Amino acid sequence: MQARVSWLSLQEPVYQQYQMALKIENNRMKEILGGLEREKAMKQAEFQYLKKELQALRGASMSLLFY
Repeated sequence: MQARVSWLSLQEPVYQQYQMALKIENNRMKEILGGLEREKAMKQAEFQYLKKELQALRGASMSLLFY
């Protein structure tokens, strides 16, 4: 039993380091995800703007055909 306790106490720092590395990686991935979400929102807004602009241009070109 004592040998098992000694072995486990030696393993604890290893697992703490592993946990810290995973937390750092997780935070980095959250930052990347946040950046991608902001980029997606900007692209969607740009798409909506261009879509409205296209509709306006189509409307203008149709009115020119009938004059």
